[in-house]
Amino acid sequence: MVLTSTNKPRTKLLLLLLLFFIQSSLTIPTPPELNNGATNTSSKTLPASNQPEVKWQPSPNTRGTLSIILSCVITLFLCIWTTVFVNIEPKDSKLSRIYCKGLGESWLGKFLAHKSVRKAGWSCVTLVVPEITLAIAAHERMSAAKLTDVMVHYKKRGWDNTLSYYVIIGGFALSPGKPPSEQPDKQEDKKKCTLTPQGIVLLHLCGKLPDVRREDINDRSKTNHLARFIVSIQALWMIISVCGRAANHLSVTPLELHTCLHTFCALATYFMWWNKPVDLQVPTEITVDGELLDELGTKRHGTARSGGSNSKEPQQTPPGLVQAKNRFTFYLTMMKNAYHTLHEARTLISPEGIVITVVGFIYGAVHLAVWNTQFPSYLESRLWRIASGITAISWGCFVLSMWIPIKNLDKGAGKDFFITLCVTVLGTVAIPYVIVRLFLLVESFAAMRLLPPDAYTVSRLSALWPHSR
Repeated sequence: MVLTSTNKPRTKLLLLLLLFFIQSSLTIPTPPELNNGATNTSSKTLPASNQPEVKWQPSPNTRGTLSIILSCVITLFLCIWTTVFVNIEPKDSKLSRIYCKGLGESWLGKFLAHKSVRKAGWSCVTLVVPEITLAIAAHERMSAAKLTDVMVHYKKRGWDNTLSYYVIIGGFALSPGKPPSEQPDKQEDKKKCTLTPQGIVLLHLCGKLPDVRREDINDRSKTNHLARFIVSIQALWMIISVCGRAANHLSVTPLELHTCLHTFCALATYFMWWNKPVDLQVPTEITVDGELLDELGTKRHGTARSGGSNSKEPQQTPPGLVQAKNRFTFYLTMMKNAYHTLHEARTLISPEGIVITVVGFIYGAVHLAVWNTQFPSYLESRLWRIASGITAISWGCFVLSMWIPIKNLDKGAGKDFFITLCVTVLGTVAIPYVIVRLFLLVESFAAMRLLPPDAYTVSRLSALWPHSR
């Protein structure tokens, strides 16, 4: 009941926003005849029969610089903020160690660990490099599908991708039981740990996995389909606007092109994270004793001996029953596992692989579409071409690295070395690549100070689509 009452004001607000978007795009301007028809006598008005009737008045066919910037900024914010879904962060996690070593449980550490701050941080990452968020979404989707297959294989009734996503985002926390009285000093070490997919499988094999229904998770999830609908309308308008301007041979500003590509990535990320629960804050706690932990360890080693390279065991991040407490190791292992998952699918035609490949190539190549666009200066034009070329080539190299035939490295330490090498190279070029992407973002706004005359002409197709401007 609490969740229902909380969502009512939000739903009403989104309905008002939708009405505002439709009203702002379909507003009938006041005809000039009505303004010029006023007489000097304020006490008298024309009879109703003599007043001109206006049945339909088209919107203006021109636009201003501010309207272009505002429509792009609103679209970017809506697409990015509603696309990013942060995972559940354990209450005892100290995220401050990543940014400011030694802060511990200070106010800054608690501030950085807040869900909204983490979401804002990932939103900034998505704003600069949206392919990273898309690749993470593809990795989580494939991992969720693997976990679902394993749980169905082990006869877990009612298990689907929503529950698998719940595991991946940290929905289950392992809470050890109270330590023996003769070891009170170890109480501090008995902290809650987030279970990995492998830990969930082993708990199910031991018969200790609690029954969690998909309906319960969806009830806690803050998924707002109306918000997604409004954002999709705005995103589709931006794509239609850019395509309509190109079809009418009108100039497309770099900011509009950059925003259009972001909306394209946002729609693809929506597809990847369709079943993922949104904005969950409290995990499901599972209390176990020492005997069960020993049993889990025995089953884990037995599973490792019986499994091979073709085992259906889900990908762990990192391997083991619980996630690592060292955040640097955790994120490095997550990158390696994500690359490993994508690399294993290089010989498979999977929907996730096709989506991230096509979207990545489109995002990099379409920036080259404004090759001959007028920029405020010659230097900005050349820098834009260089940055666009680097963006397109970099994604091509990333995709090719996943399709390199390494038959001799399919097993053993050779494959791990190859993946570690690729991740190291990607990490080395990450900083220059981020600088290039920051330039494209900043220059798309800076180029608005000088545009060709036809950039202010509204295309007929985009004027008919409900949107915010």
